[in-house]
Amino acid sequence: MGHESWIAVEPAVDGDQATVVETFSEWQGAIDGRDTTDGTLQFAGFGPPASNIERLIESVGDHLQRAVFVVEHDGGIGSTVGRYYEREDGKLRRIEELRHEFRHDPAEHFDYFAARYGIHGVV
Repeated sequence: MGHESWIAVEPAVDGDQATVVETFSEWQGAIDGRDTTDGTLQFAGFGPPASNIERLIESVGDHLQRAVFVVEHDGGIGSTVGRYYEREDGKLRRIEELRHEFRHDPAEHFDYFAARYGIHGVV
């Protein structure tokens, strides 16, 4: 059983973008590739468990304004989960989760969060 993950992060005005890029690019080589769209950094790849990636997002939370994390799980009927995070009171917090109990097009999760919150991510 495996999974694929996509992350779009928007660095905070007072955040260190280099720290964010370095952290996501070097995370055990599990998440590779970086793209930038409208000031949003994007990373994708086959990666560690979702809980490890959430800890990774939290580890650079001081440098982020917003983030979207989408993971597609294989096995059985599969599932796709999208989470939106936003900085509130100086801390990055999970605001919303969108869950599908079958493998679902991850781009639709990014489209939803873009329409609702204005953060852009491309899959």
